[in-house]
Amino acid sequence: MQGGKILCEVFFFGWVSDFDGKVQILAPVIVKEQYRQVIAQADKK
Repeated sequence: MQGGKILCEVFFFGWVSDFDGKVQILAPVIVKEQYRQVIAQADKK
């Protein structure tokens, strides 16, 4: 079910980014780190 998990993460990260920094991912730490990686990759583009 890896594909479903990745799809959920994409939608979740998109939803979080809609708040323009007004929300934070506090836990779980792995999701927090994955979001940081997504943002870092977006900044490189």
